[in-house]
Amino acid sequence: MPAAFAAQSLGAKTLSLRDRLLGSWKLLEPVTIDKATGARSVWDNRPGPYSGMIAYIPNGTMCVHIGSARAVTTKGWDELSSAERLAAADTWYGYFGRFEVDEAKQQVRHFVTGSLQPDEIGRTLVRNVKIAGNLVTLTTETAPDAKSYNQLTWERI
Repeated sequence: MPAAFAAQSLGAKTLSLRDRLLGSWKLLEPVTIDKATGARSVWDNRPGPYSGMIAYIPNGTMCVHIGSARAVTTKGWDELSSAERLAAADTWYGYFGRFEVDEAKQQVRHFVTGSLQPDEIGRTLVRNVKIAGNLVTLTTETAPDAKSYNQLTWERI
């Protein structure tokens, strides 16, 4: 019996959103979108190009790292001036913690344990999830009075 026919005849199990989200994803396109006009702009006021990765681990932990354009240097961190360190840190975004998936709402919640941005530590960041093939799009859940939201598209590694 052909494999495709066997899977159909056995009633292939549909994977949960959580199961489909597990793994590592590389950043393809981060944008900030104006709620009123739909206009797209550079992500988080940080110039591209961007590189990044987000990982969802089966034990319920996650991490995300995003770097934007920065000057190339051969200096080590300890050799950089305070101004150079600040400039380098300003091109980086990252946090880690636990995650939970709300299958009904098609959302993932990131419970931030550590972050480059101190105000995120201890917060719960909610992302709306859309998966299509090897792509996942995460859209920030924002306050009703927010003027914009972020939308980041990732490709499975």
